[in-house]
Amino acid sequence: MMQPSARHAVDAPLSPPRSATASILIALTSLAISVNADSVSKHLGGTASIAISAIAPIAVSIVVILASFLSRSRLERGKPAIWIVRASAFVLTLIYALATSEHIQSFYYLNFVARIFSLSFVVECAIQHWQRPPTGQHRNAILVFLAAIVFVLASRFPTHVKANTIYLTPLFIGALAISMRAARPRVNPQYRTFPPWIAALVLATVMGGVAAQTVAAHNAEWTRLFLSLMRPPNFSDTPDVNTRPMIGRSFNLPLSQKRIFKIEGEIVERHMRGMTFETYNTNGSWIPSFEAHMRLPASDAKTSDDAGAPLTANPGGQRITVTPLIDNLPILYVPLHMAGLDAKAYRIGWSPEWRGSIFATPLKGVEPYQITIANETHPGPLTGPLSASVREHCLELPPDFDPRVQEIARQLQHGTTTPHDKLDAIRRYLGRNHSYSLTVEPGPGDPVANFIVQKRDGHCQYFAASAVLLLRCMGIPARYVTGYYAHETPQINVAMVRQRDAHAWAEIFEEESGSWLRAEALEAPEADCS
Repeated sequence: MMQPSARHAVDAPLSPPRSATASILIALTSLAISVNADSVSKHLGGTASIAISAIAPIAVSIVVILASFLSRSRLERGKPAIWIVRASAFVLTLIYALATSEHIQSFYYLNFVARIFSLSFVVECAIQHWQRPPTGQHRNAILVFLAAIVFVLASRFPTHVKANTIYLTPLFIGALAISMRAARPRVNPQYRTFPPWIAALVLATVMGGVAAQTVAAHNAEWTRLFLSLMRPPNFSDTPDVNTRPMIGRSFNLPLSQKRIFKIEGEIVERHMRGMTFETYNTNGSWIPSFEAHMRLPASDAKTSDDAGAPLTANPGGQRITVTPLIDNLPILYVPLHMAGLDAKAYRIGWSPEWRGSIFATPLKGVEPYQITIANETHPGPLTGPLSASVREHCLELPPDFDPRVQEIARQLQHGTTTPHDKLDAIRRYLGRNHSYSLTVEPGPGDPVANFIVQKRDGHCQYFAASAVLLLRCMGIPARYVTGYYAHETPQINVAMVRQRDAHAWAEIFEEESGSWLRAEALEAPEADCS
């Protein structure tokens, strides 16, 4: 006689548990919403709300899954028929992807591979519902896996809509949790027990949800914590004063903990401006158009006092002190809207016409320098006016610039009137279609144009360069700026700036006020490049 502890396997029903199918359908719906939003967003002026070519395979898969519940016909596992059906489905998927993938330079192949990868899982979800289940084995473990993969794929799109997170994610987690119970081998009812899996599952779900929300809410802090534990292999003590920044796979500067300078005083503006660049090349490099303002005055040229005299104008206001913490700091980092500069311990090289970088050589070792600040919008010596020659350079586009970027700019500026309106439109476009990433796969050709057109992920240099070039396409003088974002405040009225705080942003010239204004393309610069 068999002992009560023995478990008798029983045949599973033809169709998987409805909870497993529900998790699959929710994941497919989330994927359809995401790919549709991503496709529609590529046609900014269009009125279509549904991209048929993008969601058609997903819709067909959903119909095929639902149809399996109306039929008792199933394909036998391991038989030639199931493999013929699977191979045929994947061939059709390949053909469909070839016919519908957007052909844009070499990114066509990357997009094609990503599309095939996604559609392969979509097809397999449908095939699994028409395959006869194994006897006495896990009924839907593969469906749990497929549902999770498809839902993750849905969240990879830059245009992943909030409705997916707010409404579909809780439903998906609930359906997936219930379906996991059915993934166990089916046994006779007389041998069933009530294990503590329910409490463990609820606890794991709650802890996972809390952990996900915590990480999302404090992403910048976690990033800085992990970076503080890891010393980059290309660690360098050299500050970010690259006179030819090259926008590429990663941020130009190693993200080290090296302290660059300390700021003492009430900090009104946290963007510490360093280098400005006016000319962009489609290989991803920025250069200053006026080469002379990069160099210190020659011995027979202007004296330090002559070069720095315009910077001391309007010295009134609150005073802050900047203390360099390294010996090789060739640039004085200052806020754009400073009222005046007191740097008597330095020999200054600066162009009043270009109002760009303040190059400096210490006269007697590294010494602090003082900055006076009236307020964040004060029209100080760095902000204006704009000469005709500088304006020409700050509106210049490369001769081989991608015309698709100009078309995007034309559509974005529709209905806008002021530079602020145009900048807001650019911010919305970048925020909706691009995600922040420290590493990028730029591909061949112009990395910034590819970033804008292909809606790829990127770091602050991509966002800043995109803002500058889109503004120029709209007729707004703009330039690319590198410096530091002073967000670390170890004590009141003291900020510590490290090499990891290197940042890039844009400056635009506003005709109405007659001055340069800072234009931040990222909503949260403290989370960037750090």
